[in-house]
Amino acid sequence: MGTLFSAHSVDRDFRFLIGDLDNLSSNECRFYKLSETVLKNREKLMQTEQHQDVSQGIKQSRQLVPFNSNELDDGSNHNNEGARCHNIQASGCSSDANGEENVMGRCATDVNIQTDRNCEVESLFKVLPLNKPLYTTQTYVQWHSSITYEIAFSKCRTSKRTIYLQPINSFPDFIENFELRISDHIYSLFGLIRTFAEFFFLGMDVQVLPCINIQELGWKITTRVHQKTGKQQYLVSDFYLKLRSVMPKNGYCIIGITWTDLYPKEELNFVLGEASGAHKSGIFSFGRFEPKSYNPEMSSDIFEIDEKILWRLLKVMSHEVCHLFGLSHCEYFLCAMNESTSMHEAMSQPLFLCPICLRKLQTVCKFDLIQRFQKLETFLSQLNRSWYIPEIERSIEWLQKCLNFFKEGDTDNSDGFVE
Repeated sequence: MGTLFSAHSVDRDFRFLIGDLDNLSSNECRFYKLSETVLKNREKLMQTEQHQDVSQGIKQSRQLVPFNSNELDDGSNHNNEGARCHNIQASGCSSDANGEENVMGRCATDVNIQTDRNCEVESLFKVLPLNKPLYTTQTYVQWHSSITYEIAFSKCRTSKRTIYLQPINSFPDFIENFELRISDHIYSLFGLIRTFAEFFFLGMDVQVLPCINIQELGWKITTRVHQKTGKQQYLVSDFYLKLRSVMPKNGYCIIGITWTDLYPKEELNFVLGEASGAHKSGIFSFGRFEPKSYNPEMSSDIFEIDEKILWRLLKVMSHEVCHLFGLSHCEYFLCAMNESTSMHEAMSQPLFLCPICLRKLQTVCKFDLIQRFQKLETFLSQLNRSWYIPEIERSIEWLQKCLNFFKEGDTDNSDGFVE
């Protein structure tokens, strides 16, 4: 692995990974350069005992589970026994219902990066084991090349700056009647998702469209009844063109929300959601559970919005919409864009983007990093005061680390890194 991740290799490839930083503020450059420092120290990280334990667990999991766009297969078994997280952080691990530590799918231990002032800056980013050169996955330059026309076109058509959330078919009464007071505002469920999306994709407008009924519209969507759960499922790819047809003219993209289960193709049994960058449309579901974990004697339909459902909504929505901005699955850091092969793995991954993925999103949305982190931290803190959710608490802690990192940069004229 040393020849793939040497400091020289990172020096050479970093501009391809993260793009040109010349037009960013010094504080933003400092933030992105921290990821370069972490990548330069990848070999040291991989040599630690804790990281070796995690890497072994991930290697075993990757040998057993094919990587295929969030597809979940009944035959997929995950061996994560060796993949225990030793430091529970905001962008690290969560605890399951039994209180045991669980792996974030791809988890790494916290590290300290030595600065040129002989002080230590805690790493905000956790690297992933990777057995191929950095440039073979989606770098910033590769991403930018694929959407160059789109970016140029958007400069001419600045009105296309709205993300549309499209509820599909009916939802149970407890969804329709859901209300949560946050600070001095009362949110519906979809209103809560919309507000979070406005801060996550700061610079874009986010709107919730009136609910549509696919039968009334005459949409021909392939359906099936899952043989294990007995529940109806929709074929996810049938929605792409249909959703695009109902997107208003000022829409940048549209994401459907449905209570009904989805499946990606006949031989696979379930998918949380999928998105098509070419169509600028996608869809996700949140009403049930993955069939491979279904036990007819133990499982029952969801009858209320709890912290797990709300966390699932925020996680899956932001992940799928990022795909509509052209982001592929991330293999560099622990990241909201990591691929997942089970519900458990997807829900254990962090809420926020690594620097490489964040740089891509920033290019389109054109947000200021500090402002975005501040707005997210304020909103999630208000949310957690109204309804405590452990995963949200850990996300807030990570945001506060980022803001502290920026605050330290305001009082430091040097960039604080070993070159």
